[in-house]
Amino acid sequence: TNLRRFVATAERHPGGRRHMHRSDLCQAICGAPVPLLLLSHNLGIEAAGDLREGRPPKTGENCLAEGRLAKFRTKPAIVVIARQHPGETVGSWMCQGLVRFLLGSSPEAAALVDHF
Repeated sequence: TNLRRFVATAERHPGGRRHMHRSDLCQAICGAPVPLLLLSHNLGIEAAGDLREGRPPKTGENCLAEGRLAKFRTKPAIVVIARQHPGETVGSWMCQGLVRFLLGSSPEAAALVDHF
């Protein structure tokens, strides 16, 4: 689907590799996974790998292991939900635009990713 392609592209994006963590929230009635995207400074798979020692992160490595999520629990959070009803396609486009913006290189996006 378009959503799966978008999430896969976001995961490969340099900003996504550094600041985004994807997991499955649940399964829809049809059995399709419902993705959960978390975006925050150094939350992504590249941040999970020990880049100082030259060890590349493994695909699917859990960047939230070893209590890394604890430091993010003290930060303010924004929850965005889209497409909870089948006909709400506009919500998908809004969320894709928001994720693209947050993974971008603008100073405003960097400030939001650092703060939340």
